[in-house]
Amino acid sequence: TRNIRLVKLEAPLRLSLARLDKDALGPYRFVEAEIIEPEVLSSLGTEKYIQWTLVDESVADETDPTRWVRLFITYYTGQPDPVPHVPDKCFFGSGYLIKAAEDVEIDVPEVKEQRVPLRVLEFEKKGRVGQQNPIVAYTFGANGTFAAGRNDVRMLLSDPFEPYSYFSKVEVHFGTGRDDGLSRPMVIAATQKLFRVLLPVLVEQHWPDWEL
Repeated sequence: TRNIRLVKLEAPLRLSLARLDKDALGPYRFVEAEIIEPEVLSSLGTEKYIQWTLVDESVADETDPTRWVRLFITYYTGQPDPVPHVPDKCFFGSGYLIKAAEDVEIDVPEVKEQRVPLRVLEFEKKGRVGQQNPIVAYTFGANGTFAAGRNDVRMLLSDPFEPYSYFSKVEVHFGTGRDDGLSRPMVIAATQKLFRVLLPVLVEQHWPDWEL
């Protein structure tokens, strides 16, 4: 018989996110890492994160907004109240309105699941300097699989027969911050391209080995 586990045990990373192999991300070149201020980090609820800027060197056109990538990965484990931060809430708290949202699946044949759910959000913010329309895409790796929404992650983590729990949000947005003509289809295609490189590295080297 399987024991019911209401209190989840921690599942530590096999390798720190900060040690993510930059050379394994080609054609994406690491540009810089952003350090989150301590007061912001406390609200994030974890110190296990990376916030990197990458350049897709396979995109020759330097005006193409998908050439520039902002990658934000966070990791949580053993959390009693999981999934505290998603762009839906965090951008809204910064004055953005959700202009459009869609949930899609992208092909990532390099990982076991092969189809990865992705949430794509287009925001809008009007100000004195003009209008901003950032588009953000994200997925979660959670307990050996992928999910796109907070509720889906919570369901995975609440399995009463699973003693361990973890989830990791992988969030990306593209461009230079200007209104540079990005569309949701462009972001979905660019995210799929990045995830085919990135997710296998996270699954095989960093996240817990859920097969054990």
